Amino acid sequence: MEKKKKKLKTYNFYTVMMQALRPVWRNHPTRREFFKNSRSAPNTWICAECGKKCAGASKGKKSEFRIDHIEPVIPLTGFTNWDDVIRRLITGPHNLQVLCLVCHGVKSKAENAARRKHKKDLL
Repeated sequence: MEKKKKKLKTYNFYTVMMQALRPVWRNHPTRREFFKNSRSAPNTWICAECGKKCAGASKGKKSEFRIDHIEPVIPLTGFTNWDDVIRRLITGPHNLQVLCLVCHGVKSKAENAARRKHKKDLL
């Protein structure tokens, strides 16, 4: 009986690096300070785009908002280098905003479309 060879998992280096960097940002003092100072009331934040009141995470419920980078971590012109990504990811409060899930989804979708268009235009 012949043993089946295990298929080695292939990893995308970019994805692995971003997965490693995001927790660093999530626990960074600047982000924590912005998170604390941007509350409009206990456990309530206001979307910078539409003005909707958003609740934070509580008792098994996920938060209704995201802390968003105003200047995208990956520029609309595409990936440049890791130093640039880290500089944009670990940023000050001047480059952060609270967005509700809908507004964050719309903004992210538009940014990704702009990156794809820019990449297509280069080819």
